[in-house]
Amino acid sequence: MAAHVRPAVPEDYKGIMALRTRNGMLEMPEKNWRYIHESNPFRGAGGSELATGWAVEADDGTIVGYLGNIPLTYELAGESITAAAMSTWIVDSEYRNYALPMTRKYLQQTGVDLFLNTTANQNASNFLEAMRIARVPVEECDICLYWITDPKGFAESALRKLNAPFAKTLSYPGGLVLSAANRLTTGALRSWSAGVTVQQISNIDERFDQFWEERRRENVLRLRRDSSALTWTLTCARRDGRKVWTLATVNGGKISGYGIFLLLENAEIGLKRMRVMDLQVDQGDKKSTAAIIAEAVKICGEEGVQVLEAIGFNSSKRAIFEEFGARRRQLTNWRYYYKAKSPSLAEKLSVTGVWDPCNLDGDGCL
Repeated sequence: MAAHVRPAVPEDYKGIMALRTRNGMLEMPEKNWRYIHESNPFRGAGGSELATGWAVEADDGTIVGYLGNIPLTYELAGESITAAAMSTWIVDSEYRNYALPMTRKYLQQTGVDLFLNTTANQNASNFLEAMRIARVPVEECDICLYWITDPKGFAESALRKLNAPFAKTLSYPGGLVLSAANRLTTGALRSWSAGVTVQQISNIDERFDQFWEERRRENVLRLRRDSSALTWTLTCARRDGRKVWTLATVNGGKISGYGIFLLLENAEIGLKRMRVMDLQVDQGDKKSTAAIIAEAVKICGEEGVQVLEAIGFNSSKRAIFEEFGARRRQLTNWRYYYKAKSPSLAEKLSVTGVWDPCNLDGDGCL
């Protein structure tokens, strides 16, 4: 069927939302959609205004495909890197042959050093690998680490997912078994975090600028995390009333580590999950990591959240998570992909230790 690919414009909002709902995605209020694109502090990075995305338009004017483009700024050893992340990559089934030319438009945009997809589903993963887009070279980006924070609620949700009859009644014995294991995990977290105070931060202030400035020259690829960038990201994450927590260890008025956590809900099976969106502490700092995770577990209990989960992160952080009792769940596919424009940047990013991917990257919070 005939169509053409063109840059998306703000007036495409209704057509893009209709495309989303046709394909099983939730509609996003226009003010939220505009805020993501128009208030992005990374717009104009690298000296050029990047596109907000590309649309596939049928001959009758219907939007039948869309690929969102999120401009971002990363830093590696003090060097600024202009990046663009894929977002809301979707095409109506009868126009799937336009997915490739739309993706080529994304990869051919000028002024971008690094292309990312950090929330790939199974279809996107298959497509990216067919295009030879590289996996982020970090182990286990297809494994979710998680802690069960409400054993009985978790067992009931699991039984509902399996369509088991009497899920509520059967959840009691399963919850008792899980509770015994959880007491060991909780004890380990409390032991390691003894003496460390964690504060819940409501406003991102200049302390985060100082925290970022002290780390931006490290040889780790990180999304810029100054106060303006984090404020925009957290505002996007809180859209539609979603709950977000920022937990920080503070010493002498300075932030020495922090974690950002987002509440995700599956009403169909009654499951509430809290996801670790970001965790930044000094490398190998088990006490701060344990204290932040322990506080998150405590909040899960207060909020009736059944699971605390983490996807991504480098091997050092994942090892600490598992030391503190995190379980493992196999995901359907690899989640993080990248393409560097220059050979020199590609060589730098081929090293495993350079990466520490998390859900703050790309469109994970959006």
